Amino acid sequence: MTYREVLACLENSRRFGSRLGLERIRGLCAGLGNPQNRYPAIHVAGTNGKGSTCAMIAGMLAASGRRVGMFTSPYLVRFTDHIHVFDGPGDLERRLTDPSCGEITETELAAIFGEVHAVDRARQEAGAEAATEFELITATALEHFARRRCDVVVLEVGLGGDFDSTNVIPAPRVAVITALGYDHQDRLGPTMYDIARSKAGIIKPGTGRVILYDPSQAAATAGDAFAIYDTVATSAARLDVPLDVVDRGQIRELDAGPGGQRFMLRGQAEAFEMRLVGESQLLNAAVAIRAALAFDPTLSHQPALREGLRLVSWPGRFELVAREPDTILDGAHNPQAIRALLANCLKFLGGRPLVVVNGVLGDKDSRDMARLFYGDGRLDLRAVIATQPANSRALPAARLVDTIRAALPAAAARIAVEEQPDSGAALRRARELAAAIGEEAAVLCMGSLYLVRELHPLLQEPGHALA
Repeated sequence: MTYREVLACLENSRRFGSRLGLERIRGLCAGLGNPQNRYPAIHVAGTNGKGSTCAMIAGMLAASGRRVGMFTSPYLVRFTDHIHVFDGPGDLERRLTDPSCGEITETELAAIFGEVHAVDRARQEAGAEAATEFELITATALEHFARRRCDVVVLEVGLGGDFDSTNVIPAPRVAVITALGYDHQDRLGPTMYDIARSKAGIIKPGTGRVILYDPSQAAATAGDAFAIYDTVATSAARLDVPLDVVDRGQIRELDAGPGGQRFMLRGQAEAFEMRLVGESQLLNAAVAIRAALAFDPTLSHQPALREGLRLVSWPGRFELVAREPDTILDGAHNPQAIRALLANCLKFLGGRPLVVVNGVLGDKDSRDMARLFYGDGRLDLRAVIATQPANSRALPAARLVDTIRAALPAAAARIAVEEQPDSGAALRRARELAAAIGEEAAVLCMGSLYLVRELHPLLQEPGHALA
């Protein structure tokens, strides 16, 4: 099977949709010899911050000299960036100049996926249900990590936790639950108890420790925060698994700017520095540090924690991608993430004129997101260009225009809201407007990781990249 055939096969498998459940992935893994049983794992569930937290954990463990597998979703720039193996600290250094460093190669992907697909075909011929796209990708990643003889694997949950295909692994050494919020209620249930119960499903008998992002820092209400803590704590206690809650009081921010931030963490003698910015990333980093220490307590006395965190980069999280004008990409795609994005904009772009490119998926709460961001009134918004990611689930740009206009306060009637369905054309228009405004105007592209995926390569072209 060639790489192009892999992509075509995955495209075809999308017709089966996204179906939760472990029977199909268990069948795939059994046909491969159960690769998921050949390495310890750190399992990361949550609504927001999962990818960043996975990257930080993987970076710190790789900096300690380990060969670390990392599986994240959705892919951000290239399809192969779902699956990484970082072989020691050298790969982290190389990744700063070559973002593809450590990714599974197209040749490796085609070879392993061909075997996975053959197992799936044989299962179907025996009367089993066809595997979904995500299950096929998950099985490919798990087999790749086994073949590369990884010392540890960091796995990001795709959707929920209990019945997500990544939960085919045995008890993880560390279970991590990042910030929880309302998303995918059609699959996980309408209440925060339902959502938290699904995420807590990654905690199993034999799990070494649970690390929880402080619910009071993420939840929209005190009731939701209680639901999260109560559900996770009850699950951990029932299975006799120690629980650590990482709260803001453990962190002391030293300094921060668009290019990174420095902080102290309780119990650690030296400061940490990181490229990712924002209040939520401070807590994500603290969660990642606690997770790495739970996996290997001796890291507390090694430089790997600081060096690994310093070298981590992660696309699409308030990422300054281009200059003249400054252009930032952020994949905030639900109300909780929008709140974090607004806080970052106020902190790092407050007072600067801002041109926004906005594109969202139709199954997201676009009205609430627009209300939170555009209705706030504290940003110096000059123009908004509504676009749409090249995805069948994208909200049409014309409908997003109406949503944005409805969210703007009466005093913001001067703000131009334009429609440009083509995301590349929307980006060019926004940069032209910002350049014409001057006054340190910046461009913010927001609303979906699928939009980030489309725009990121365009901003890496000569003349756009960061100096």
